[in-house]
Amino acid sequence: MLYRRLAEIVRVGMSDVDLALLQHITDAFILGKCSVVEVLFD
Repeated sequence: MLYRRLAEIVRVGMSDVDLALLQHITDAFILGKCSVVEVLFD
């Protein structure tokens, strides 16, 4: 089944990528901030 789906994607020239994860990463970089903290371990 996996190869059948891959063959269909290649045949029609489309993509089957879930971009939701990239949206979360982008949000983290845009909304996040850096904080300098003390060293946890020596």
